Amino acid sequence: MIPCCVGLPIHMFVRDARQGKPETITQIVKAVEDMGFWGVSCAHHFSDPGLSALGHAGGEYVNWRYPDPISILSYLAAVSRKVMLLPWVIVVPYRQPLELAHGLASIDSLSGGRLVFGAGVGSRESEFATIGVPIKERGKITDEWLDIIIELWTNPKATFHGKYHKFEGVNLTLRPVQQPRPPIWIGGGTQAALRRAVRVGDVWAPPGYNFPREGPGPRGWVTAQELKAGMAWANEQRKALGKPPLKSAGSGGIPITFTTTPQRERGFSRKDVTYFTSKGTVDEMTEEFMAFKEAGVSYYVVKFTGDTPAEFLRSAEVFAAKIMPKL
Repeated sequence: MIPCCVGLPIHMFVRDARQGKPETITQIVKAVEDMGFWGVSCAHHFSDPGLSALGHAGGEYVNWRYPDPISILSYLAAVSRKVMLLPWVIVVPYRQPLELAHGLASIDSLSGGRLVFGAGVGSRESEFATIGVPIKERGKITDEWLDIIIELWTNPKATFHGKYHKFEGVNLTLRPVQQPRPPIWIGGGTQAALRRAVRVGDVWAPPGYNFPREGPGPRGWVTAQELKAGMAWANEQRKALGKPPLKSAGSGGIPITFTTTPQRERGFSRKDVTYFTSKGTVDEMTEEFMAFKEAGVSYYVVKFTGDTPAEFLRSAEVFAAKIMPKL
């Protein structure tokens, strides 16, 4: 069975956290852990850019509210027992690399070695402008930051000389429990992201959904067929470099809405699947996930609809009972 990671309903956590009540997220994490999900994930943003996607601009729905990922995953390390903890994704250029390496290593230590480092370059111009990081340099910054983090995690006397940072003989006061380092998942559906995964990652995790946009924007998502082709190319490169095969993760992105009425025309099957649509009957959703399984994914990151813990967990239970065993 392919390991499945649940994207947490952060909007619920933020709503309760404003009142100093973290019980909602604790309840959900313990429940999905008991259902057999492999991991839990949370996103990384610090401001509301006025999103209009899916009709939830400025609302409390679908994850458009975000706590700090280092903080929440540290908390979840204490209230969970075995689920992997995945920031999906850390926008790497938003943080200084030594501080990020230390924070993530602390999560790995607090959880007994359950961190998975999900890394991405980011795309929100408003946030880059706010923190004074040039968005056009985000790829170069991310590549250097990843090299620094790996060096700090794997070398007790870390030394680095790059474009943005230089240091010698740094001993990070707390390094990860996992050896030689925690797994690194590289997010993004571009060729640059795939090259980054080939170079330093363990898993390539492009978004696989046809996300509705208003106006032009970067494509950024891949079909099941494109994922398969990308992985074939990536593993040719890895073999030439003497590296082990790269794995991939399928990310639905949009929370799944289970319906009782079919959303596809009669005769629909997995050969017709391109993207995740994340809406349909259990059978239709199963075909979508099976299509990406046949494309070669090794992990899934899934989200569920619901504005209360009970609603969210009902959807999670359906997936765990009826779809997950088939993957």
